[in-house]
Amino acid sequence: MPSASDRPTYTPDQLQQYYNYIDLPTSCHLTAESIQVLDVDQQLDFISRLIRHQLCKVPFENLDLHYSPVKGISLNHVFLFDKVVTRNAGRGGYCMQNNAFFGSILRSLGFSVMSTGARVSRQVDDGSAGKNNPEEAEYGGFGHQVNILFFPNGKKYFCDVGFGASGPTFVVPLENGFTTINTGTEDKVASSMRLTRGFTANNTHRSPEQELWIYSVKYTTADDESKPWIQSYCFSETEFFPSDFEIMSGWVSTSRTSMFVNKVICQKFLMAEDGESLIGDITLVEGAIKERRFGESKQLTDIKSEDDRVSALEKYIGVKLRKDERMGISGFPSAIS
Repeated sequence: MPSASDRPTYTPDQLQQYYNYIDLPTSCHLTAESIQVLDVDQQLDFISRLIRHQLCKVPFENLDLHYSPVKGISLNHVFLFDKVVTRNAGRGGYCMQNNAFFGSILRSLGFSVMSTGARVSRQVDDGSAGKNNPEEAEYGGFGHQVNILFFPNGKKYFCDVGFGASGPTFVVPLENGFTTINTGTEDKVASSMRLTRGFTANNTHRSPEQELWIYSVKYTTADDESKPWIQSYCFSETEFFPSDFEIMSGWVSTSRTSMFVNKVICQKFLMAEDGESLIGDITLVEGAIKERRFGESKQLTDIKSEDDRVSALEKYIGVKLRKDERMGISGFPSAIS
């Protein structure tokens, strides 16, 4: 069985290819060696910049389950680098692909990274987000992945580049009550995020060691009481092994009740002109594609056929599907007839 020393990494040359692909400014093309001379705050700024550029270039998508002749998901790091970077086709993946890939990038830069599983809130899964705001939401089983980073000063942070438009857009300290702007600017907030410690409606044992980290979002300023906090997912600090994610991904990518099996999804963030702030996103779900800027949404085009959807994926999100991938959806329930 693989040991900790077998966690995959990429070469210095691959890191440079990745930097170029995500349009990271040349001044930020750091190596594992040059990162070590930075203080913790500078390292955190660098990681957050990586996250923002990745979110704007590498989409959250499940196209391998629909536009593919084989309908399969791979978490292999060689496959993921080829899919995301080498092919230069605007591809990404769902949570376990994007976070496995980004975790390997961080390890390649010398960071101490531990991956763990997360449970997604029913408020997100069943479409009731914003309709009610219980103090303790209900959650499903493990179906998501986040990465936790450890620093020599004892501080711990988590990052997530695989939760779509609701996910955190920077590296987040593991601090109870941490709250800040997630997308938008200080002058024009689009969304806020909050991290708290607590329990879910599913918990039967409520001793301190059973408390979970709960990540929530609000599509306005944090102090706007007219809109609720939406619990998105929860996680602990228990390390998950690569084989755990293979099992999780197997269920997520094959269960007939899985959102990913039933719906075509592709989303990426939008960068502000300053090259720093994330101000919205472009999201395609089934036969609709919308752009959201500072919380205001608009439909980009009418999608009435498979040709329309494939064209929209390329025009608005930058996804270029091969002929065999485009043909792969033919005859499946997710195809637009």
